[in-house]
Amino acid sequence: MTPETDAENDYQKFWRIDDESPFSTVYEKFAGGIKSLKFDPNVEIAGDKTVVAGPDGSVNLPKGKFTLSMKVWAASNRPLRKIHVMLKSPNQEIGTFDLSGLQSGKWVTLTQSFDSEHGSNEDDRMEISVQKADMSPNADAGPVFIDEISIRAANR
Repeated sequence: MTPETDAENDYQKFWRIDDESPFSTVYEKFAGGIKSLKFDPNVEIAGDKTVVAGPDGSVNLPKGKFTLSMKVWAASNRPLRKIHVMLKSPNQEIGTFDLSGLQSGKWVTLTQSFDSEHGSNEDDRMEISVQKADMSPNADAGPVFIDEISIRAANR
């Protein structure tokens, strides 16, 4: 199905993002396609962390070994040190990406291997989070963009 309009609506949204979140989907920088997920460090995190979530049932993995991959573009003045990725049904952290040594100003592919010991339940989804503890103070803080997120069987 092709959307009838370029205006963003519920059909065209994938990530569930709170209105007050530092995360947003944007057209300004992307590795592929036309949009990416942007983390704006100048928007305060309410509570201990901020989370973006895919729709329930959007992940369906069998039991086995997998590789999580994502492309990240980070400004040189980014205060964000880590990105966490989880599967929610069953609860499993599948990757923590350390951005502290990441080359700035270009798309970099990050990968993390993980085991799915039980496989997905029917309502499984991916969540990406940033914890307030993983931020360093920076008055002139630059953004981080995330794109081309994938999970592939480890033997590919």
